[in-house]
Amino acid sequence: MKQRSLIVVTVIGGLLAFGPLAGAQQKRAAKSEAKPSASEGQRPPTARERLAKMEEDLKLTDTQKEKFRAALQAERKKSQEVRQDSNLSRQEKTAKAKPIREETEKKIKEILKPEQYEQWQKMRQETRQRGQGGGRGARGNAKP
Repeated sequence: MKQRSLIVVTVIGGLLAFGPLAGAQQKRAAKSEAKPSASEGQRPPTARERLAKMEEDLKLTDTQKEKFRAALQAERKKSQEVRQDSNLSRQEKTAKAKPIREETEKKIKEILKPEQYEQWQKMRQETRQRGQGGGRGARGNAKP
């Protein structure tokens, strides 16, 4: 009798301990099989896809594309170094990032034709406005 009770208690304990995990796995599996609803939408575009769309929208020449990518890549590398510097406070990182952005902006202005540059600025403004809901773009462009 004691042995039977011990088995029952062990089985019930196992169900209580692992039951929620099984339910969570089933929910995840069902969710991954379901098609995304209209509110979930599609996956966000990758950086490479955004860049290709930008180049297309700006109608960049091959030479402009090369220079444009190089300018953005240099900015990304420098900004990443600043973000990863654990010796800097958040305010110091923001202060160091500003001249990096300004330098990139100057380079891009030299690369693009005036009408392309104007369109570039509009595109960036739209991106900032979308990001003000708390996305990554909102943090980097917030004013103190």
